[in-house]
Amino acid sequence: MGHADIGSWVSGQWVMWRRKRSLFVWEEVFNELEATRGGVGQNLVGGSDGVDLVVRKMLRGSRLVLVLNIWFCFYMFNLVIWFS
Repeated sequence: MGHADIGSWVSGQWVMWRRKRSLFVWEEVFNELEATRGGVGQNLVGGSDGVDLVVRKMLRGSRLVLVLNIWFCFYMFNLVIWFS
């Protein structure tokens, strides 16, 4: 197994993990919306607690994905330099 094979395997695993992760985040957001859907109408008028919670969860998830993406790119860049 050469370096290119290892690299393609790692990137394939990473893509699969990211797909699962993004699906999980959106599923969580959807479940949260379903749970608060009964009160979403009143929340939009009175106080948007449920909607705020959902938006906060979405932002937290995307921030985590962004940090992981940056870390992963840095890590792969270092691996390429190290192996070359």
